[in-house]
Amino acid sequence: MENNEKLFLSQKDMLEILPFGRTTLQKLLNARVLPVVKVGRKYLTTRKELEAWVSKYRGKEIKY
Repeated sequence: MENNEKLFLSQKDMLEILPFGRTTLQKLLNARVLPVVKVGRKYLTTRKELEAWVSKYRGKEIKY
């Protein structure tokens, strides 16, 4: 892990990494599709979890 890489990613971080906007991200979070942990009102994940999720669904359509 590089020194500037965060251990956990927030919703804001996910918006910077994933190729879709806030509305789609919120829908995916509400549908419990993304690999996240909800702590209070915040969602947390890791880059590794997001990469695994994208690989798992590569070539497939996600309906939410």
